[in-house]
Parts: sequence; C-alpha cells; structure tokens
Amino acid sequence: MRSELLIALACVTCLGVGAWLALALRDLGERLRGRALQRQGSRGERNAERVLRAAGFAIRARQAQGSYSIEVDGEPRSAEVAFDFIVERDGERLVAEVKTGAGVRIERAETRRQLLEYQLATGARCVLLVDPDRGSISEVAFPIAMHATTARSPWRASAALVALVLLAVWYVQHTR
Repeated sequence: MRSELLIALACVTCLGVGAWLALALRDLGERLRGRALQRQGSRGERNAERVLRAAGFAIRARQAQGSYSIEVDGEPRSAEVAFDFIVERDGERLVAEVKTGAGVRIERAETRRQLLEYQLATGARCVLLVDPDRGSISEVAFPIAMHATTARSPWRASAALVALVLLAVWYVQHTR
C-alpha cells in the first residue's frame, strides 16, 4: 500500500514538473521569436533608411510619435500613433512605414489599416510603404475626401501659414 502511494505521488510530481517544463519552454520560444522579430525589424529599418536616402528622401524623424482626434459617441478622444520615419523630398513631408516579410503585402488587412490611419493622422496625400529586402518604396494613397483631412492636418496648416508669409513678403516688396 505504501509503495503504491509513493508511485502515485511520483507520477503526480512528474506530471506537474512536465507541465511546468512545457509552459516554460513555450514561453522561452515566444520570447526568442519576439526577439528575432525585433532584430529583423531593427535591421529592416536600418536598411529602409538607406533605401529612402537613395531615393532622394531626407529623414526628418525616426520613431516619431503623433496623435489625432476622433469622436466616440460625440466625445472627443485622442488616438496615438508611432511612425517609423517622417521623410521629406521636394518640400513634401510623408510618413514612411517599413515592412519586411509578409507584412509588405498590401493585401494584408493589418497593413492597409495601419497605412490608412497614418494618412488620416497626417492628412498627407499618401504614405510610403518601404520594403527594405527588395529595396522598393511604394506610394499608398487612399481616396480620402480632402475636406476631412485638411482641417486636422498640421502639415497642411503649416504649408498654408508659410504661403501666407511668403505672400505678405512679396506684397511688401512689390508695393514700395
């Protein structure tokens, strides 16, 4: 009777240790996969920077934070976003999102939603999708009504202010 109890106790102990070991190995695997994805993302962003510069873009910000307003049941709320890059070429500022592997495919709903949110947040005419593995840059534009983005776009407001200042300078110089 005593040996049967010891065998049962040993079996329960082995099952417990086995279950703990299985969970620990699963967690370790998830952490290792997460680190590998993080390294892949960092490497992709470094390569994307080279691709963007080669295409004539100046890097204005990395991992830039932004926000925009939304209304939920009539109540204003703020939505936070983080852009991989803010770039500029020929006076136009755009957001550049870096995707590697399957994330590059515009057919992926997650990728489309992210790019759409970035275009809405900035009011830009498009968002750049950078594939550093292929060395390609795609301009992704969603047909958003201009009146919806013009009022909320800090970049458009800045451009309008610059235009007014330039007009005022021109007026002062030509009316003397």
